[in-house]
Amino acid sequence: METKDGIQTFYARTREAWRTWLGENGQSEKSVWLIIYHKKSKTPSVRFHEAHPDHVGGVLGDKGNPVFSQAVYYICRTEWDFWFSEQAIQPGGWMTEFAREKLTPIKDKTVLLEQEAEILPAVSVLFAPGHTPGHMVVSFASEGERLLYVGDTVLHPLHLEHPDWLPVFDILPESAAGSKQRIFDLAASTKCWVMGQQFPPFPSLGHVIKNDVGWEWQPIESNDLLAN
Repeated sequence: METKDGIQTFYARTREAWRTWLGENGQSEKSVWLIIYHKKSKTPSVRFHEAHPDHVGGVLGDKGNPVFSQAVYYICRTEWDFWFSEQAIQPGGWMTEFAREKLTPIKDKTVLLEQEAEILPAVSVLFAPGHTPGHMVVSFASEGERLLYVGDTVLHPLHLEHPDWLPVFDILPESAAGSKQRIFDLAASTKCWVMGQQFPPFPSLGHVIKNDVGWEWQPIESNDLLAN
């Protein structure tokens, strides 16, 4: 997708799409979830929702070097500090060592965000702690429309329909419940686009509407996008 400010975003929702993009850009087959490219600066930005393995697993190549050597990386300071603290040992287990292994080589290339901010023109981050202590949502604005890429704020639309259901993967369940309320109330009230990383069907894009209990996921089908 591209905004009027020259921000190009690549979202790899399938391994096939990821392979194709990497091949076209001379990269090895790894997986990073969200890459933002600014035309004017010609510098890619990699934005981490969190530091779980499915979000940082593709940071390094086979030789341990960053796959995107010229990129600027963005992560919440709370998230970074957590995975490098003693607090992460018990809930994180093997994931703690994995996160440290992947993040340490890019330390000097990483911006640690201490507050919600516009990190690029029309691209902002919103803090949504809970799934992990420093989990973030990305907001894109273009030509009067807005898209919230919600990451793992919610793992499945069922958690929208049943907001009291809390997945075992949430490190801070109470914070996760509050973030869910804030982010999806915002999405419903503004009628913005929502991209849910785990939401079926492909391409995980749609809207949410508020109901008496929680929210309802209203996805758009791939064929609907092609028709437009």
